[in-house]
Amino acid sequence: MAEHDPAVAELIRRYLVKEGLRVQSVSTPGQTAAALTGSRAAAVVLDLTMPGLDAREIRKLVRGRPGARVICLTAGEAPRAALGLRPKDIGVGQDACLARPFAPRTLVSRVRTLVRAAQAAGAPPDPGATHTAGRLRLEPARARATLDGVDLALTSTEFDVLSYLVRSAGRAVRREALRRAVWGEDGAATDRIVDVYVAQLRAKLGPGNGIRTVRGVGYVMDPVAAAVGPATGGRNAPATIRDAGHPIRGDSGTA
Repeated sequence: MAEHDPAVAELIRRYLVKEGLRVQSVSTPGQTAAALTGSRAAAVVLDLTMPGLDAREIRKLVRGRPGARVICLTAGEAPRAALGLRPKDIGVGQDACLARPFAPRTLVSRVRTLVRAAQAAGAPPDPGATHTAGRLRLEPARARATLDGVDLALTSTEFDVLSYLVRSAGRAVRREALRRAVWGEDGAATDRIVDVYVAQLRAKLGPGNGIRTVRGVGYVMDPVAAAVGPATGGRNAPATIRDAGHPIRGDSGTA
């Protein structure tokens, strides 16, 4: 729970503890960023009115959370609405928000729903940990991806897409889930844009990249295929899909 008002933070904490939940409380932008980095929490309560929050940094950290299990507390209506960040600033939809003033029981109910969803899906992967799939290795904390030990030249969005696929290796990932995880609930990306970025990754990784299309669903990172494919990616891979002979622009998200 990231809440800058001590009285509100304590009230929320008491309600959540009564539900049998373990609560970590932070109250500053620095503490919030540190808590979100590599967090395995089933749910995050994020105060968007916290002074000094960096929208770009928080958006990146929220993106890394599987299923975007975040509840944002916003300023509400009238003059106070101008305070703090807006949901779209960090890439979440309005349905993930509660406007002040809010009933603590309403917040508890939403948190309980997210916790149950997390339990049903199993423990969420740690977005800050190192992940591997065959010959691929990703280090989110350093924004570094390597293939057979060679650094891959990826844009930030390509890295986010690949990271989500690698973390879900062996499981089919729906385009919608991938879109939400990378571009946020309120993102402008379409299924076509998702396909564009997957194509760019395939071009950069080369044959035997391990990214397999699941018809009618989306994609799956096949760790077995990724382990045995030829090492043709890395520094010699095309910088963008345009260089590979496809008339598609790079990280702008347009086709």
